[in-house]
Amino acid sequence: FAIISASGDMGATTGPYEFRAKSVTDTVSGYGTFLSVWRINKQDEWKNIADFGTSYHGRAPEQPLKRIILAKPVTVSSTREDVLQLDRKFNKDITGKNMSEWMPYISTDTRFHFEGSFSAKGMLQIADAMQKLPENIVIATKTGDISSAGDFAYTYGMVLNGQVKNNYLRVWIYRNGQWQVILQTLKW
Repeated sequence: FAIISASGDMGATTGPYEFRAKSVTDTVSGYGTFLSVWRINKQDEWKNIADFGTSYHGRAPEQPLKRIILAKPVTVSSTREDVLQLDRKFNKDITGKNMSEWMPYISTDTRFHFEGSFSAKGMLQIADAMQKLPENIVIATKTGDISSAGDFAYTYGMVLNGQVKNNYLRVWIYRNGQWQVILQTLKW
């Protein structure tokens, strides 16, 4: 799965990975899903700015490559701080299990990655997976950024489940007149 901003300066990729101890000829010893956020630097080179993944047992089901290129022109007046504020609200709504509040930010092509399971895709699978979040989980936004077109953003933060600390990485896109979460990796 790949997505790129209309300005072509930020994007994200996600998909399955296999872990082998030393070389490609070694036996596969682990499987998972990665989420990488990319940005074009001043030398016109794509650079990875955020990368996070989950692991699970067994090979993920084969999926065709899906690309999303956000349509031009996009008139978005959102700033980085607007997206961070939206992310904070989203975190509050998912930890409070307020499905009616966070579900409008999910689309049929959204993918959520959780530790220990295959990716949840689309509204029904995501709603089911989100109901399994621990009761007292805390999710706090730390940072993020927005594309120059204002149609693509990522947020990153901390997840606290009792004494266990972990992280999340989330990709937002602006389409159909609203912000939507298109990708999320969440570990607790």
